[in-house]
Amino acid sequence: MGPARGWGPPEQAAPATTGRPTTEIFGVVSMSYCSQSDVEGWLQPHMSDLVAADVFGSSQALQARVRALLPTTKKAVDWMADRDFEYHPDVTVTLDGDGTSDTLFLCDLGVKPIESVASVTENGDTVPEDGYVVYDTEGMIRKCAAGSYSPGGVWSKGVRNIVVQLTYGYSDVRQQLPEIVQAQAMLTAAAALGQAAGAGSGGVESTRLGSFSVTYGTDNAYAGVVRSWVEQAREIVGRFRRIGVSSTP
Repeated sequence: MGPARGWGPPEQAAPATTGRPTTEIFGVVSMSYCSQSDVEGWLQPHMSDLVAADVFGSSQALQARVRALLPTTKKAVDWMADRDFEYHPDVTVTLDGDGTSDTLFLCDLGVKPIESVASVTENGDTVPEDGYVVYDTEGMIRKCAAGSYSPGGVWSKGVRNIVVQLTYGYSDVRQQLPEIVQAQAMLTAAAALGQAAGAGSGGVESTRLGSFSVTYGTDNAYAGVVRSWVEQAREIVGRFRRIGVSSTP
């Protein structure tokens, strides 16, 4: 079975390419995976220094900065994973059949885990429920002989000829993916700590994650902590990165 590769960003259809899945995704988009208190938990050992820092000056100012960072660091997490960790109910995914594989690799689109499949159509015809097997955790749908797990042939070759209606994603990220919550909290804490510490008298180091960057002075007291939190966050998110994409952005 040759896996089809391809990606269309959420809420935008990707151009159809023979042998590659395309998708039209509409789901629930949250502003953050972690909470303000998650971030403050990481910052707590340094709170007195942060509040005293000229850039913040008060706990209220620090809290406001953390809240402002959350939507941006959430996007950075999604960028590192090349997927999101939202809940997508009643989504339509349109694919190009390659005529060689019996498996639809929705995981290549970041479409996983699959909660339920409402329907699958092929060339306009509804595929009966006993004509395919859903691998929910893996994000795959395999064609099978009716009522069995035996091979049922391949998905026919065509352009946008396979349509899957399904629900996928994480309805409760805090419970289902605490690692992602932790990674965003660490990334947000690193950005706040780096900003409070300032540039210092040495050089400035910056780590860019998509449109977001964490900047800090290489000789300030928190340089090592900031660098460690960013790297740990990248390592954690890398474990959930979309299949077929390098783990290091």
